[in-house]
Amino acid sequence: MSEMEAGTMQSSWLTPVRVVPLAFLLAIVIGTALLALPVSSTGEGTSGLLPALFTSVSAVCVTGLTSVDTATYWTPPARASSLH
Repeated sequence: MSEMEAGTMQSSWLTPVRVVPLAFLLAIVIGTALLALPVSSTGEGTSGLLPALFTSVSAVCVTGLTSVDTATYWTPPARASSLH
């Protein structure tokens, strides 16, 4: 193998094995950020980071688990964003 071929193999760090977990992580981070906005919860202020994170991870991983009642805790735009 020439040096040029070896250099291209080492520089391609974005392999499919790395893309899939990064895509999951990106979806979780975006979902958490959207659910943590003040407009996302029905109560006063923000929802808090932990309920937003747990709901986002559950939505991305399709587990269906929630730490809060989705129908009453989240606003309609927040429920739509958790379908990402």
